[in-house]
Amino acid sequence: MPRPRAGYSINGESVVGVTTVSAQLDWGKSGRLMAWVAKEVRTGKDPFKSRDRAADAGTVAHALIEAHLLDKKPDLSGYDKEVIDKGDTAFLNFLTWCEAYQLKPRSIEEPMVSPKLRCGTTPDLIAFIKDRLSIVDYKTGGAYESSYIELAARKAIWEELHPDEPITGGFHILKVNRDNGAFDHIYRESLDGCLEAFLCLLELYELKSKIKKYL
Repeated sequence: MPRPRAGYSINGESVVGVTTVSAQLDWGKSGRLMAWVAKEVRTGKDPFKSRDRAADAGTVAHALIEAHLLDKKPDLSGYDKEVIDKGDTAFLNFLTWCEAYQLKPRSIEEPMVSPKLRCGTTPDLIAFIKDRLSIVDYKTGGAYESSYIELAARKAIWEELHPDEPITGGFHILKVNRDNGAFDHIYRESLDGCLEAFLCLLELYELKSKIKKYL
């Protein structure tokens, strides 16, 4: 199921997405981005073109993975061969990983909205991994503090909506390397403090909405 283009809502009223909530804090990402831009410029590269190629490789990998899980043909029109080859490298590594970890999909890109938290999210994948229900997220490049906060929020929302199907297998982040399309796997059994951080950020988001009336 595709991510909702119109955003998330409850009874016709718009609610915020998990990623928007977590994005309120920079977590040093802008500093790392500026360092990367400087490195690209020093080596004579166009950082914007490099960024777009890296994002495209991640997009291709994501499209290949989603098409495989949904048993459909991927649409790769508009991507050049170099980008497709990088995405394909990540996809082939994903298949090897799936076999090793005995992955069985439960929910693929299912939009979810929490009436309790009044926010929405769309996990990339909820799957049984070695017979334990887990959350899987795809990333191009790095995994930041916000990545783990979002995963913790998705677990809370999933378990609110599926109380008989708790997440018992932890959290898996699958990364596509920006330069060569290589595939990396990060696993965390638990994310202590991350849901608490999300709840604080959600409260901050709601307070900011009230403060805007003074501007």
